Amino acid sequence: MATRAGLECPVCHEEIGRGEQLEAHLYNDHSKRALAGFVATEAVAMEEDDISE
Repeated sequence: MATRAGLECPVCHEEIGRGEQLEAHLYNDHSKRALAGFVATEAVAMEEDDISE
């Protein structure tokens, strides 16, 4: 039987354990500054992709 890869945190790339929720991991393991930086970086990257098309 094939096994499914675990969910990975988009901020720190740590694997989220079975039974653990991504939202809980983000809330408990990352500062507001780290989350804001990640969101800002992703938004800029998405905008650059839109412009380059």
